[in-house]
Amino acid sequence: MKGILRAATVSGLLLTSAALGLHAQARVVLGLGGGAVIPMKSGFNAVENPELSVKSIGFGGQFMFGIVPSPDSKVTIRFDLAYDNVHYESVAGRTKDPKMSIRNFNADIVLHPGSAAGKVRPYILAGPTVVSWDYRPNDPSGTGKVKGSFGFNAGVGLNFGQGRVGFFVESRYIWTKSQAIAQGTNAGTEKGTAYIPIIVGIRIRPMEGN
Repeated sequence: MKGILRAATVSGLLLTSAALGLHAQARVVLGLGGGAVIPMKSGFNAVENPELSVKSIGFGGQFMFGIVPSPDSKVTIRFDLAYDNVHYESVAGRTKDPKMSIRNFNADIVLHPGSAAGKVRPYILAGPTVVSWDYRPNDPSGTGKVKGSFGFNAGVGLNFGQGRVGFFVESRYIWTKSQAIAQGTNAGTEKGTAYIPIIVGIRIRPMEGN
């Protein structure tokens, strides 16, 4: 799975290099943020035991690398790397709650319908997702499971401020195939799983004004 993520990252960097070469006015935008993760319980509950409930809120962080073809562009390119954690309810006999660690890579097209001169500018983004699921039962007698899968993401957000430094808040819906169901009549099958990160962060335009 780490190999898939590395390959996705390399592909993203190659696409970025190509995009930078398309337009002399292209600018880079970097971003870093964190926030809450809302899991869709129907998929998460099926990983180890259908009766094992996931907690309603997790947490996570995100690094963003964006390409702006021109200062007034309404369409941009963005790549994200994120790490999220979702915990399950306590299980008798275990010193720690079971948890799911989620690593994902997103490659998105971003549409900015508002004016480039506005201090608050909305945006819409969508694109493919590569996800690595790392389930940790935290049970001395059990073993975790790691699985990679492909999916898609779509979301909305707001950019605040102009110039080199600004802020953003966004939410997106991420869907992919989760790990195989471990118990019950559907043991060994996979299930579509979705979750919603809500992120607040800072964005920096290091090349602004050059």
